Amino acid sequence: MAEELEAGSVVGKVAGELGMEEAAEVASEKVATGGVQDVVEAVAVGGARSMLSEAHKYQADRSQVFESEEHPVKVDPFRDTLLRYAGYANEVGESFRPFIGELGVALSYIVASTYVMADSVYQTRQVGIEEQDKDVQVRNALMASTAFDSLVWQSFASVIIPGFTINRVVAASQFTLDQVGTTGLVRRWLPTILGLSAIPFIVHPIDELVHKVLDNTTRPIAKQLVGRVKDNVQASQKSQSQPDDATQV
Repeated sequence: MAEELEAGSVVGKVAGELGMEEAAEVASEKVATGGVQDVVEAVAVGGARSMLSEAHKYQADRSQVFESEEHPVKVDPFRDTLLRYAGYANEVGESFRPFIGELGVALSYIVASTYVMADSVYQTRQVGIEEQDKDVQVRNALMASTAFDSLVWQSFASVIIPGFTINRVVAASQFTLDQVGTTGLVRRWLPTILGLSAIPFIVHPIDELVHKVLDNTTRPIAKQLVGRVKDNVQASQKSQSQPDDATQV
């Protein structure tokens, strides 16, 4: 029971650091009455609610913030603010694997995946708003391309590659400590500390790597597909205008 309460306290603190106040408050309440399973579940659900609520609030205030600026700067709430760290919830879960177990790690992936989906929806809606003066088919093609690109980029940059990397760091450190016979607090905490310490060093390299891979694989294909839709729309509009021109002549 003591270990469960300790794990719950750790998860609650992590949620607070990620800016998920609702999740942190619920986790703190669960520590006193429930086990680690209840705590981690509260963090996952509360965290998802917090990040979506924060995004909606930011989007509502966005126009007021930038209308007063001489040179408006477009800021993406999912990628340019602290909300970006919600995408690393699974890396934090991997780092705390020795304390929260398989269930805790799985729920941390749920939080990260929720962030990925929310970002994809946000990016798609923004394109729809920005391109609303274009033909419906062209706008839908651009929105579909954006949704696909965002989903693929976030899946690899925020979940798959970082999660695997941190998992290997924690596993390698645990294996090394077992081989040298380390026990006590060092064996308990060092793998987690090493896993968390690796996050700042892998974020930007992984982001850039995924961007470069997509720039040379899916993005050119998506651009060509959108271009074909534009060509088809223009051809259709041109063919429809020709009979009108003939009638006028």
